[in-house]
Amino acid sequence: MFAFLEGEVAETVADAVVLDVGGVGYRLFVSKSTLSHLPSTGGTVRLRARMVVREDEVSLFGFLEEREEEVFSLLTQVSGVGPRLALTVLSSLNPETFQAAVFSGDSDRLRLVPGIGKKLAERIVLELKDRVEEPVLAMGRPDRQALEALLNLGVHEAEARRALEGLKGRPEEIVREALRRLGDAV
Repeated sequence: MFAFLEGEVAETVADAVVLDVGGVGYRLFVSKSTLSHLPSTGGTVRLRARMVVREDEVSLFGFLEEREEEVFSLLTQVSGVGPRLALTVLSSLNPETFQAAVFSGDSDRLRLVPGIGKKLAERIVLELKDRVEEPVLAMGRPDRQALEALLNLGVHEAEARRALEGLKGRPEEIVREALRRLGDAV
């Protein structure tokens, strides 16, 4: 029903944003990545929107990027993956990393997402493997190694990617500088 909503950010909470669209407040559930890229209260934003109708609830889900919405749509077609779990996946893995994990059959990577166990991770890979394209990774080998190291240290992927932006050098140097950036941000 909705393709997008554009309005002022009225409020943000841990997993949602309220947009004031012509005097009506719409609560859209969003990933942590989308939430971190929203303008501050009063700023205007356009979010792609998906409405999910359940027996006892109607919910809206918002996305800044088309790719994130596409992954959400794929995930919610998998048996056992509802819209909230799909957002949890998108909060833990960016669309490219998710795509790479599914394409390569890396169910262990999916098991790192809270709420996804071994069987569900394997089901996601099985049901979606033929529906995702081979990912194009824009990172060089040292950058990928540095990203993996940060992820293994428990850094959220979106934060790790931001901390790695523009860094060059050997992986251990990149990780050291990224950790310094992350420490400065806290």
